[in-house]
Amino acid sequence: MKKLRMDFTNLDEVFPEDFSEEQITKAKTLFLKKMSEDAHKFYGGKIQTVPKAGVFGFNWFNIWYTPGVSKENNNKYFSDFVFSFEHIFLLLCPDVV
Repeated sequence: MKKLRMDFTNLDEVFPEDFSEEQITKAKTLFLKKMSEDAHKFYGGKIQTVPKAGVFGFNWFNIWYTPGVSKENNNKYFSDFVFSFEHIFLLLCPDVV
């Protein structure tokens, strides 16, 4: 039996040679499921959100979120009715950025 590489590129090769394709598929599914559970437990999830703006203390949230955000929104989206492609895209697809 071969040793499993850290990047799992040889995952198909580490199972016994007498395993059928169905057994290999089931074994891989169980292995990946267990690895997923263990990795999520170890890392506490899989994504971390980090601010790109400086937040040097709790009061910096006041600077970043009031009243600048509402002023920016009023100017760009509501008062002028001028929509650039970028602003429409950001407005309609905020998760893409």
